[in-house]
Amino acid sequence: MPRQIAQIAAQAKARYAPDAHWTPESLALYTRAALQGAFILAKAKGGPEVAASCVEHLKRYVECLLGSAPDKPVSKRRAH
Repeated sequence: MPRQIAQIAAQAKARYAPDAHWTPESLALYTRAALQGAFILAKAKGGPEVAASCVEHLKRYVECLLGSAPDKPVSKRRAH
């Protein structure tokens, strides 16, 4: 999974934030840590609400890293 996340992050960085000072590998590691933490919190709290909130924060963080694409704002790129 981390390798796949890093590959996706590399493609997004190249397209939307080529001059950013973060690496796709570091974003993949952070994503994995955030998701695993969200699952642990959901289990401890006995429900998915806290995990959903954590995932929303992670999505906003990645949007901030990538900024807005020239052709579409990041918020419009999300699949629902």
